[in-house]
Amino acid sequence: MKSGPGDDVFMSTAQSAGLENPDCSPGQQSYNACKREGERGRVKSILVVDDEESLVEFVGALLEDAGYGVERAYDGRSALEIARTKQPDLIIADIMMPVMDGLELYREVRASAATRHIPFIFVTAGRMPNHLPADVVTIRKPFDLETLERAVAQLLERGSDNHRLPPACLN
Repeated sequence: MKSGPGDDVFMSTAQSAGLENPDCSPGQQSYNACKREGERGRVKSILVVDDEESLVEFVGALLEDAGYGVERAYDGRSALEIARTKQPDLIIADIMMPVMDGLELYREVRASAATRHIPFIFVTAGRMPNHLPADVVTIRKPFDLETLERAVAQLLERGSDNHRLPPACLN
């Protein structure tokens, strides 16, 4: 599997087999862009937060190539401001970050009625905290890109029930 920047590592089985998506209009920009559109044709947005700038840029580029809209932040406080103003469909956050860690970001997002519905994927290279929130998916770094794609797709397909997913730890 390819995993460099710009490679289409998020290609679906239907796309790789050359099957067309019947929901896409003939002028649709790409299969993935059509596939990633949510309700009323709106492209799903993802906020990627990590203090490792290269990881944010790499994951962000892969998600954009897959047809998602991506916002980027490099600490929890900046991510919180983006979450409040842009209300993304999903947040992918490191747990250990400066200024505000991922767990505090999670608590702040959940404390607001306007953002509490946003699902979280935590990624971490360190030890998993003893008391992770029950409604998040956790992925250990380094992670397999297929694992990340699967978690993103699963959370975004659940619509407004995203925050009610059973807990999962991948990798």
